[in-house]
Amino acid sequence: MRYAYAVLLIIAFALIAAFLMSEGEMEGWYSFEKGLEESKKTGKEIFLFISSPYCPKCMEFKRFFKEKKEAYEFISSRYVPVYISDPSKSPVFVESVPKFCTGYEGNFSCFSASSGEKLMEMLR
Repeated sequence: MRYAYAVLLIIAFALIAAFLMSEGEMEGWYSFEKGLEESKKTGKEIFLFISSPYCPKCMEFKRFFKEKKEAYEFISSRYVPVYISDPSKSPVFVESVPKFCTGYEGNFSCFSASSGEKLMEMLR
């Protein structure tokens, strides 16, 4: 019986890990490295969305960008959209997530927002 519980526990952890790993990417958003290349090519500033898979507010923002296509289109028309799912891999210091930054490599201005609507007001 212990063996069955151990197997179920391992399967549960594997499913959770697979879910969290799949949450790392956002359709249409660049990795930081690819975003840098695109920024250099186009001359556009980068828009960083720094998140964490364990952050409920970050998940709200991810849903906002997925459901509100016009928000993503606005950002991508003015910036190179970059999504960073692990704050420890961020090019800027992160004391809390979600965090948003605009600018060029080595010169980012960062801020927070309480909702997707407030974020869009700040960017307009």
